[in-house]
Amino acid sequence: MEISENSISTSTSRHPESVYISIEGPDGVGKSTLVNHLKEYFIESGKNVIAIKEPGSTPIGSLIREILLKEKLPLDTQIEYFIANRVLLHALIVRPTLKKKTIILSDRCVMSSLVYQGLMTGRFHEVMERHKSIEEFIWPDLTIVCTVPVEIAMKRLGKRQNKDDNESNWIDQESLEFHTNIHQHFIEADQWWDRPIAFLDLNRPLEESLEEAVRIIQSFSGWKRNR
Repeated sequence: MEISENSISTSTSRHPESVYISIEGPDGVGKSTLVNHLKEYFIESGKNVIAIKEPGSTPIGSLIREILLKEKLPLDTQIEYFIANRVLLHALIVRPTLKKKTIILSDRCVMSSLVYQGLMTGRFHEVMERHKSIEEFIWPDLTIVCTVPVEIAMKRLGKRQNKDDNESNWIDQESLEFHTNIHQHFIEADQWWDRPIAFLDLNRPLEESLEEAVRIIQSFSGWKRNR
């Protein structure tokens, strides 16, 4: 699998063997499960690794997450809440961690904002420029977009709602058309995302998905440079 290498971060304040990876994709594809298993794999391999979640991963971020997922807020409010969480998360966790020899696995990052608050609302360029203007924001070195057929994702979301899962939210209850459009935007991400990106099919046994995810990360030029 070819991975675009445009705009890889080369900040001198970073440890040369740090890497920041975002795991992206629509709701219900299995991103969180993948992140958890990747973390376990790298720990067992003797690597320093942390996993973060957007929004969340800090006390204030967790509060922002609860607010954002509880009900559908006005679009401008959504954008500012996500950015506030991201700036805080990067200042408190991402930037300090990148100064160490560590892998950061992020369950969602800026690509999700560009899809949900940008492409789905016709405000893509505004959301993109908003992030580019934030000095504190750090772009992921590599983004892995996870996919499954939309019908399978919808079934998983339905099960999540039936279990009264804490992760169930207003997005889960959106229409099939809404989720189909979300899936399409992620599938076409390489057409509008100009940074390193790879796609990962999660519609198969977890072991196979995990094996390919590890291979993608290890083949990423930034990773090989740090071996």
